[in-house]
Amino acid sequence: MRRFIRNKAAVLGITVLIAMILFCFIGPLLMPYTETELFYMAKEQYTMITDQGSVISFIKEIDDSYSYYGEKTYGKMKTRSPFAETTKGALSSIEDRDLSSITSKKGDVKYYISFINGVKKSEQAVVAFYEDGTTALNVLTDSGYVTINGSWEYHLMEEIRMTDPRIVNSILYVKAPPSKNHLLGTDQGGRDMLTRLMYGGRVSLLVGLCVVIVELLIGVTLGGIAGYYGGKIDMIIMRMVEIFYAIPFIPLMLIISSIMLQLRISPANKIYYIMIVMGVLYWASVARMIRGQILSLREMEYMQAAEALGLRTSRKIFKHLIPNVMPLIIVMATMDLGSIILTESTMSFLGVGVAAPYASWGNMVSAVTTSTVMKNNPWIWIPPGICILVTVLAFNFVGDGLRDAFDPKMKR
Repeated sequence: MRRFIRNKAAVLGITVLIAMILFCFIGPLLMPYTETELFYMAKEQYTMITDQGSVISFIKEIDDSYSYYGEKTYGKMKTRSPFAETTKGALSSIEDRDLSSITSKKGDVKYYISFINGVKKSEQAVVAFYEDGTTALNVLTDSGYVTINGSWEYHLMEEIRMTDPRIVNSILYVKAPPSKNHLLGTDQGGRDMLTRLMYGGRVSLLVGLCVVIVELLIGVTLGGIAGYYGGKIDMIIMRMVEIFYAIPFIPLMLIISSIMLQLRISPANKIYYIMIVMGVLYWASVARMIRGQILSLREMEYMQAAEALGLRTSRKIFKHLIPNVMPLIIVMATMDLGSIILTESTMSFLGVGVAAPYASWGNMVSAVTTSTVMKNNPWIWIPPGICILVTVLAFNFVGDGLRDAFDPKMKR
């Protein structure tokens, strides 16, 4: 323990790892967002459809019914511009001429027919409307009237309320720069970068831990059997190790990813399959290392004494061999964690690792598909890249410190 503490790089590494674990596992509990939550911004467009004119005719039928004929033209108007409709026709009776404002509910169009008893108007009546549609002003003049006996005319007054002129489009808040609401901005999918950085670190660390557990279970077991029993068993296991060494890792992962895509495996379950596949493919190096260590320990004097005493095989393995191999296992696990996180990031960058909408540091860096994103949106790829670099270095520093702490040659 003292030798580990004297290694300043190892102490720095363990400090960084503790901070990273708190950031990835406690941080999401304090964030108001989730890793898959999309953020939108509203974009408003304004348009006005206005009544630009009308040709109106009312004809009184014999049976007191009315026939209506009208031709209207419509068009767009500019913002905040008033418009007016001018009509020539008949004036209603005196009690109707003092109309001021006419209102109605949004979208309503109401018609009034005013009966005229022998009064003909020779002037123009101007009906002014405004763009917001809240008020329609009827301006009437009361001069220039003549009496025409036997004249029956009708004036159509339109009560118009404009509909809401706004067209609100919700668009993704993509590649937004850092702000008060999004400290690290948003990514190309409109998701909060800081939140995804936390969740992505959680996935990367869990993938690394699970893969290490799987590879140690397989590698230590097969390597220990090969080293302890030797002979044909050793030869068979070592041939298996050589076969796994010869398997091209990246092409195989591409094939497996294509199979999972064809089987429509969900992104959430895909993570577990990736863990299992990586663990199965990574055990060979562990098995070879453990085999060599067991072969060396088997020739030690205390193992020969255990053989002479006739101890059971299980006792020799769990009492004498495994405790002496444990320091090597701890160092290997620590060093492999950084390597596996780097491999998972590479796979996600190539599109065969953790799939969207779930985050990992690798698929966050994969957003850099063009030089434009690299140049203009550094907040998208620099933070996950720094997290990968710092975490891998921290695991390597801790691994070096543990190796020095367990190395008998370092004793003074």
